[in-house]
Amino acid sequence: MRIALVAAWAAHVLAWAAGAVLLVLPAYSSGETLIEVNGLWVIRLLLIPVALSGIALAAVLLTRRRQSNRARSVRTMLLWIPAILVVGFWIVTSLTIGVFYLPAALALLVAAIADSALAWRRPPAGP
Repeated sequence: MRIALVAAWAAHVLAWAAGAVLLVLPAYSSGETLIEVNGLWVIRLLLIPVALSGIALAAVLLTRRRQSNRARSVRTMLLWIPAILVVGFWIVTSLTIGVFYLPAALALLVAAIADSALAWRRPPAGP
């Protein structure tokens, strides 16, 4: 649980950092930022990994250690789906902005794997 919590926090912080860096630093050889070239809609695009990592973090923070099989499966789903979607976001945008989100994607995968490994080791708490 602790590894999943730390990794989920790290993923969320890294996603915010990547978004902030991409908004501030020049992204083009002309020295212009993403907002200057593409407009304000790009902020919504940059917030996709932030929102997904926030869902995973909330899943870790809002669930207890001892939980039923149903709650455990919901938690696992709320960790794996955002992790897979952020990895997909990274793959689709890897030639442009995706490289900045690679650390967040890897941290989310670590959180999902750590949580799943914990679920396999610990028996269910009951009905």
